[in-house]
This record gives sequence, structure tokens and C-alpha cells, in this order.
Amino acid sequence: MSDSEEEQVKQFTAFIVGFSGAIGQELVKELVNSNEYKHVTLFGRRDDYKIPCLRNEDDEEIEELKEKYSFVKIDFNNLDNEEEKEKFNKAFDKGFCCLGTTKKKAGSAEAFRKVDYDYIVNTATNASESGVKEFHLVSSVGAKADSWFLVSHQYLHLL
Repeated sequence: MSDSEEEQVKQFTAFIVGFSGAIGQELVKELVNSNEYKHVTLFGRRDDYKIPCLRNEDDEEIEELKEKYSFVKIDFNNLDNEEEKEKFNKAFDKGFCCLGTTKKKAGSAEAFRKVDYDYIVNTATNASESGVKEFHLVSSVGAKADSWFLVSHQYLHLL
């Protein structure tokens, strides 16, 4: 690719929810290290995460990556209020959702549904209403309607 062609390559902005888990951390590493993305916003329940792929051996942030990402605290329980919706109004090109939990971690089927369904739907709705052009969801392997596992049912309702 020539220099002029390289300059014409569009750089995207993106957000990720669910970036602290194994899949989310791999996605963070891919996007932040990609020349295709100029900035990645990491929406989380806190604003002080230590993501291993963004840190060096001394547990300090990797200086040259600092410009490529930011953490934004978000209240997943109130994604329908204007303050939370406003956080999506940053002209993102793409959104990525790697949210997920287990029934055991959530504590109940109702709490599990809140994370694995409500938070995802509300995030996707805010992204859509804000003009995000693409929304990517990482779901469960083997999701099927007749599964005995609750997670399989959850993801099928999202489709």
C-alpha cells in the first residue's frame, strides 16, 4: 500500500462493553493495537480498570497506547436515563458487546437475565439511537432454543 493509500484508510472509533473478561480483553488488545482504530472507549462500572494488555511488565500503562483508549464509567442499571444515553453520543462508528456472566456469579436467574439480556439490549438501543453504524455481540457457543442451559435461551432472544 502506498503512502497516499495508507493516509486514505478510514480510522474508526469504537466502544466496548464487557471488556474486563477474557474475550473482552482480547478484543481490547486487537482494537487498540490496530491501525484501523483511532480511539476505543471502554464502558465499565468503574473508571479504574487495569487491563493487562494495556500495561507493561512494571504494571504501568503503556505510554504509546494511552491516546488510543479511555475508560468511561457507566451505570448499566440506568441506561435509559439521559445522562447515561449521552455517553453514547460521541459519534462512535462501531460498538462491541462482550457482556456476560454466569448464573452462579449473578446469584439468581433474574440477576443473570439482567446482565445477559437487559444490559445488552439497552446498550444496543442506546448505540442505535446515537447513530452507531455497527454493533457486534459476542454470544454463547451452541445457543439453541431447546437447550437446558439458561444462557442459550438468553442469547436467542437477542437475535
